[in-house]
Amino acid sequence: METNQKSKKGQTIKKFLKPDRRKILLTIIITIFSFPLLYSTMPSPREPVISLILLFLFFPFFVLSIILSILCDFSGYDALCNYSLVFIIGFITEIIYYYLISCLIIFIHDKFKGRKERISH
Repeated sequence: METNQKSKKGQTIKKFLKPDRRKILLTIIITIFSFPLLYSTMPSPREPVISLILLFLFFPFFVLSIILSILCDFSGYDALCNYSLVFIIGFITEIIYYYLISCLIIFIHDKFKGRKERISH
């Protein structure tokens, strides 16, 4: 019985993460529309707290890569800090983050769609 539940959970996770057209398209759309948002959510003098919250919410890994590059500047070990690599890693992790968000959106959509169909029948 317990093995069957683990197998079912594994199948659910595989289905959740399995790439399909809708998830990839939604990831591309989120990526395209989020990066212009990066420049509009930079901390402003009037609303610094709200801007920082939005920045961390939409770009957590990109912000962490910026913090890492700042720490590299202050550490004095510039030879160990490859800034382009830091930003590339930040960009790749953001795309993975957006893919997981799109998987969640598609999963929720499919759940509600299935529930709506069962109610209408």
